[in-house]
Amino acid sequence: MKETLSPPEAHEQGGEGLVDALIVVSLGDGDLPQEDRLSILGAGLLKDLGITNGAGKIILSSNPSHKEGVPSRAQLMRDHLIDTFGIPKKSIIVDDSSNNSENEAEELKKIMRRHRLKSLGLVSTASLDREKIQDAFKRVGLRIEQIPPDVVLANRFPEFVGNLKKSPKFIMEVTKEALEKFLRTHRMLESIHIGRVSLL
Repeated sequence: MKETLSPPEAHEQGGEGLVDALIVVSLGDGDLPQEDRLSILGAGLLKDLGITNGAGKIILSSNPSHKEGVPSRAQLMRDHLIDTFGIPKKSIIVDDSSNNSENEAEELKKIMRRHRLKSLGLVSTASLDREKIQDAFKRVGLRIEQIPPDVVLANRFPEFVGNLKKSPKFIMEVTKEALEKFLRTHRMLESIHIGRVSLL
């Protein structure tokens, strides 16, 4: 059964963070595929939006590299994040020891305990309802709940969303910068899936 999170109460200055950190997983080797680049873009934009609590680290997980001198996908994703968003290296956790979904879930649980993280936002272009992912995470004591796009929008743009629901004409009264940011976020959320990972 699909689990979803209910929209949080709106706050005048934006909601509390939805998760403690973000994570992007790439199970594969070699160059980053387009879907991983999109996931990284989504994670960077979500961090900019402030959906994480506190420092909001980003965890990057992948298989180890099987070629000498060739970086793992987690390392490639880290470099992409730093180059694209200027995120400090200290804000990024790289884990390139996973070989499959269950191994990834086990390592993820260790990271959560080590860094005292209660929840993670798993950013992916693939559906997080897939039985394989759900089963692998459940076996090691983790749960994934889908976070619908409207929850993110209501959390980060509470006044905007509230006024827009009251009157569509409100969109004519906002600044160009505010509108562009809202629409950019909306488009990005249509391209990715976000799951809240927590301990069972």
